[in-house]
Amino acid sequence: MVLRAQTNFVEFLEQVLEVLKEVEIDKTECSTLLASVQKQQLVIPVVGNFSTGKSTLLNRFLEKSVLPTGITPETSLATELHYSANERIEAFSNNDEKAESFELNEQSFEVIKENAAKYSYLKV
Repeated sequence: MVLRAQTNFVEFLEQVLEVLKEVEIDKTECSTLLASVQKQQLVIPVVGNFSTGKSTLLNRFLEKSVLPTGITPETSLATELHYSANERIEAFSNNDEKAESFELNEQSFEVIKENAAKYSYLKV
């Protein structure tokens, strides 16, 4: 529902800007608002004990197997999911200075899991 409202508001602002093209008026505020609404991210924390099905729930929601699942803790690092046309995993070091980039696949998650002490969080 939030995404639909955001999309509708973006479409409305685009229509307003289209109408304002024909009028001698400052369009800066409307353009700034449009850019702000387009960049707005929806943040939904999913928390719980180890192996309670958080990754399974997110995979079902995404209708795609993105995160590893299993009986043992599979996603032991805090993980942010972001939409991107370029699917990858970014593993951020403990000092947050740089990120290692991995292909989005099971083998990459295994490598990250084996070296989890090096990383503070992931972006997928």
